[in-house]
Amino acid sequence: HHNGKLYYIVGGIYILPYAKSILESGDVVQGLLLDTTWQIMPMYVTSIIMASTLNTGIPIGFAFGSGEDKSLYTQHFETFLEQTGIDLSKFVIESDQGSALVSIFKDKSVTHLACLRHLLVSLKLSKYSYAAGEIIKSVSLLDYNNALTFFSSKFPQIKKEDELKELNSVLAKIGMEYKDGSINLIDEE
Repeated sequence: HHNGKLYYIVGGIYILPYAKSILESGDVVQGLLLDTTWQIMPMYVTSIIMASTLNTGIPIGFAFGSGEDKSLYTQHFETFLEQTGIDLSKFVIESDQGSALVSIFKDKSVTHLACLRHLLVSLKLSKYSYAAGEIIKSVSLLDYNNALTFFSSKFPQIKKEDELKELNSVLAKIGMEYKDGSINLIDEE
């Protein structure tokens, strides 16, 4: 209630007081993390933005709204620029691959890294998810090459066209395809 009227807050953003000094600290910040949850504020979606340094996330702000949409993420970019003079689009940002996030990153020309955990979760819907997961989780070039060799030797057993299509659909999520008996990188990004 304010001045005898009932209002409902539909959204907002809070930038932590130390956010500007962290983001302006030179080479300390290696990128930003952007994640969204429904668990923090009842009846609101909350998008938390963190500065990433030395494998640690430092919260620098959060936005909240009625849904996980482009306007929720736009608040971060517009308000940070307006209040701190910092253009968040100059940072590399890691997040999930939600359509609203992908859209705002494209509009702002942001270098986007897909969160490995979210990527792996998105692969769980297929019988070829394990193979794609093992390839993408390789921690060394040796492990990567071994995974490609191993799965390339298993995939020729797939004879049905619809199963090959499903395999390539899963592999496409990690920028690869199976063709002519081998798994090939088709999209480095």
